Parts: sequence; structure tokens; C-alpha cells
Amino acid sequence: MTARIPILFALVAAVVSGAPPLRADPPLKTLGLIETVRIQPEDIDIRAKVDTGAENSSLDAREWETFEHDGATWIRFTLHLDGGENRTLERPLGRMTVIHRAGSRQERPIVMMTLCVGNVARAVEVNLAERPKLTYRMLLGASFLTGAFVVDVSQADLTRPTCDGAAK
Repeated sequence: MTARIPILFALVAAVVSGAPPLRADPPLKTLGLIETVRIQPEDIDIRAKVDTGAENSSLDAREWETFEHDGATWIRFTLHLDGGENRTLERPLGRMTVIHRAGSRQERPIVMMTLCVGNVARAVEVNLAERPKLTYRMLLGASFLTGAFVVDVSQADLTRPTCDGAAK
């Protein structure tokens, strides 16, 4: 009972002082280790492994080439999707980054992409990398997850993309 007195006192003090009411953050949605991600606006669904240890998301992209479009550098790349389908996409090139892994150095292009998981759409940086030997064509990184999701690695397929195309 004595533990409730400070809480009651704080509530009364807030009401008397005219302080704005406390607002709770919206609850975080739970994702499994493997989820379906929709690339927008093309509406391409792709299976992704959720990787909380990676800052940015990474997408299996091949045959990429840069070109000029309206005075800016763009990149054209091909996605090799499950089932043998290939899709070619174009995006403005954000920048190039260097990834150091297992004693090797790899230069990767970074583009902005709108990704949808569940009903959450966000425009985030995605690095393009050749991932042909990996089971999942995409890694979904922390920059997409932060503030909206928690991950239960014992689960999979807890969501389906339902976004309408507008990034939040």
C-alpha cells in the first residue's frame, strides 16, 4: 500500500500543475526471424531474414550499373527472385560504401528504398550486394526496425505486408 502513495501523489501533482497527460508510446509489433518484406512502389514481395545486428538492410542485387538521369547518378540493378523471376529496378544512387568482411573489401552501392513489413512502411538506406548463395535474398536491418518492432527469433512469418505505398 505504501508503494502506491508516491504514484498517487505524482498523478495528483500532475493534474494540479496543469502538466500535459502522460502518453504511452504505441506498442512495438513483434516480428519473427524470417518475414516477408514488400519493396515499394513496385510491390515486390521478398523473404527476408531479420538482422538486428546490421545497421542497414541489404538486398541481393546483380548486374548493377550506374547511369545519369536528370543530372543525377542513378543505379539500375536486377533482383533474382525466388521462383526464377528477375526484376530490374532503378533508384538514385545515394552513395557508395566499403564493407570489410573476413579479410576482404567490398564496395557496395546504397540506395533509398521504401520497404513495408506488416502495416509499417519506411524509406530506409539499403545496400546492394550479391547474395546468391544465401537462403534469403534480403537482410532487414535495425534502421527499419527501430522504434516499431521487437524480434522473437523463435518465430517466423508473424506479419504480411499490407502497406498502401506511402512511407511513414
